[in-house]
Amino acid sequence: YLDLSNFDTSNIINMQYMFERCTKLEEIRGLDTFNTIKVKYMNSMFQKCSELQYLNLSNFDTSNVINIEYIFSECEKLREIKGLAQFKTKNVNNMSSMFYLCTRLVHLDLSNFDTSNVNNMKHIFSGCERLKEIKGLNKFNTNKVNNMNSMFQFCTELGEIDLSNFDTSNVIYMINMFYGCKKLKRINGLNKLNTINVKDMSGMFQLCSEL
Repeated sequence: YLDLSNFDTSNIINMQYMFERCTKLEEIRGLDTFNTIKVKYMNSMFQKCSELQYLNLSNFDTSNVINIEYIFSECEKLREIKGLAQFKTKNVNNMSSMFYLCTRLVHLDLSNFDTSNVNNMKHIFSGCERLKEIKGLNKFNTNKVNNMNSMFQFCTELGEIDLSNFDTSNVIYMINMFYGCKKLKRINGLNKLNTINVKDMSGMFQLCSEL
């Protein structure tokens, strides 16, 4: 484990790759006291921390963060992320692969996420094979997003996806967007998607055997 309880992070701007590939790390003490008010980069912060089961980010202030891609990617045993529902993401422009291969996550509460400046959402939930619910997805503002490749790929437990608020008018790539969602029975808002600028839809619904 790591004990960072005495760390004063009040002047930190960059936390990218901070714990990346700590493949045997089971516990990080003191995360709940981190001051992240000045942090701009959290990309790949916990990537491939494959033994972590729990993260307490309840004190994280992400209001100045601009890049959050791969932050929890390949945290294969991660079951709970405390504080995620309070993340302020108004300035974030990249969320690609944020939860990629988080195979133990069952529920995600993203109801407070402001995605109005995000341009990349590829692989954001890809490989979340136990994920049954994504709370707040119906509030996502996607008017600047250009890449949705593999967004829900292999979310094999999702039965319903609500895209009713999605603005896809600037999306160029939808490759493998729902690929392998074998229990998916309903996609709300699909008939309203604007695909005028999409150039590639290959594999978009491949292996969606319940649709």
